Amino acid sequence: VTFMAIAPEHPLVGEIIESNKNKDELKAFVEKTIKEDKITRGSEEGEKEGVFTGEYVVNPFNGDQVPLYIANFVLAEYGTGALMAVPAHDQRDFLFAKKYHIPIKVVIQRPEKDLDPETMDEAYVAEGNLVDSESFTGLNNKKAMKKIIKHAEEKGFGEGKVNYRLKDWLISRQRYWGNPIPIVYCESCGPIPVAEKDLPVTLPLDVEFKGTGNPLETSDSFKHVPCPRCNKPSIRETDTMDTFVCSSWYFLRFCSPHEENQPINTEEANYWMNVDQYIGGIEHAILHLLYARFFTKALKDLQYINIDEPFKNLLTQGMVVSNSYYSQKIKKYYSPNELSDDKKICPETGEALIVKLDKMSKSRNNGVDPDIMIGKYGADTVRLFMLFAAPPERDLEWNEQGMEGCYRFLKRVYRIASDFVSSGYGDRYQGLGLNDIGSEESNSLNNSSANLLRQTHKTIKKVTEDFIHRLHFNTGIASMMELVNTLNSFKAESDTDYRILKVSIDILTRLLYPVAPHIGEEINRMLGHKTPLHKGAWPNYSEEWTQDENVTYVFQVNGKVRAKEDLAVSLSEDELKDIALGHERIQQWLDGKKVVKTIVVPKKLVNIVVK
Repeated sequence: VTFMAIAPEHPLVGEIIESNKNKDELKAFVEKTIKEDKITRGSEEGEKEGVFTGEYVVNPFNGDQVPLYIANFVLAEYGTGALMAVPAHDQRDFLFAKKYHIPIKVVIQRPEKDLDPETMDEAYVAEGNLVDSESFTGLNNKKAMKKIIKHAEEKGFGEGKVNYRLKDWLISRQRYWGNPIPIVYCESCGPIPVAEKDLPVTLPLDVEFKGTGNPLETSDSFKHVPCPRCNKPSIRETDTMDTFVCSSWYFLRFCSPHEENQPINTEEANYWMNVDQYIGGIEHAILHLLYARFFTKALKDLQYINIDEPFKNLLTQGMVVSNSYYSQKIKKYYSPNELSDDKKICPETGEALIVKLDKMSKSRNNGVDPDIMIGKYGADTVRLFMLFAAPPERDLEWNEQGMEGCYRFLKRVYRIASDFVSSGYGDRYQGLGLNDIGSEESNSLNNSSANLLRQTHKTIKKVTEDFIHRLHFNTGIASMMELVNTLNSFKAESDTDYRILKVSIDILTRLLYPVAPHIGEEINRMLGHKTPLHKGAWPNYSEEWTQDENVTYVFQVNGKVRAKEDLAVSLSEDELKDIALGHERIQQWLDGKKVVKTIVVPKKLVNIVVK
């Protein structure tokens, strides 16, 4: 500790000023500071200002005298409104000490042991070991905290205490839309809550919206009511609650929307909650979700519900962004349609435009009309592009070339199904599924059919995991595109080939349906199915058929790649060792060497260690 600082609002400030020879300077600083925004004052970024009082205080741990300052970054509401400053290890203290040339003393040394107050350009706030701290020297600073507090308590000059920065929440608003506050003000009885039998208080319809003032003040029928206790003429509270109050427990109401006697049906809420997946913008994490958790925990304490956490998972989706074109000279954003092909030159000034990716908005003139895109490519293409272009948590960069690619993909899917129907096999195999292809039949498939069947099972697994569990629609769609490539190159020759082809197209249609429901349903009917896809079951896969028959093994000698070979996944470790040691390209690296050991990493590599 090299100085002490107190808040301008501290109760001792008045006493210090009265007996100080620099009374006017101290008084002027205090009067100026208490008018400033407290959030700015307490932040690390705010300018650190203070004034020396001429007084000193004693450090009870070592008896040292340290100067006492009045500082703007000390807040009266936090703790005691006074702080002991350790500038080497607190950034605000550091900035203050640097500005007013107060000594800086290192008392927490980092592992490298090279912290020097003369060369430090910021406070060291990470963990370390205490130095120059008498009996506590050498202890980890975090672990030493309890021992230091215990020492202060034993000596009688301090005690441990947890300080919270919680503040009261003013929920009243002077506007129409909001929950009415159920309080009536009576001259005889004072503020009286509305009787429970008269709840909820509903908003009146006879209000005047003048643009200024509180609209509810204009409704005499709402404002003038009898006192719930003595029945004398009284005034109803006309402020409404903050909208965060209204929107912080809607998910509990959803559990029993037809409940008329209470806001929440406890049994229903306990049955349906928690919410499995919450999807919203990143700003929700610090606003709505904070209030929603507060309400949930408060309602649990009041025994309305038995739920402690409202949401299990949070997905914060990115924004749709596209290029904006800005003229610095005339302070104007241009739509791409207003510019020449190169989109670089301002049509009015001839200057080079500032081009950058921005969130789509009317103000930046960089939005895309969805109706135009749907009219040009179809709703399914727009849906597909939005889900495929980026993971949901990332910003999506709008690109019409990407839209065209998705359009071509859907056309390929439709053509594959159409060609199958035209082949003469379209009316066969109705109701056939993956499970109808028996193990004996699947074991006798040719390489092409086996590859398609395996790719189909792998696609079901990938889409199921990505769509349902990971919410990574882009990678699930990518796996469907791989299946389409396999289908596109597949040449059916036998009856069994056509059976596999039919099943694979059916599966693809079902997997694609959540993304492209219109074309999915059209293909479903084209294939002769009577049951709509939304009433059908999600396809299952066989774990066995998701495994590759062969895998590429890397053969190494002393860690260096010397050969590669496609081998069956069913080979044992001993078989793999024999193949590697007998490989013709490995032999030359073993001549004259002694094999010390052979390491097998399943489905990846065999490493032969020699000397």
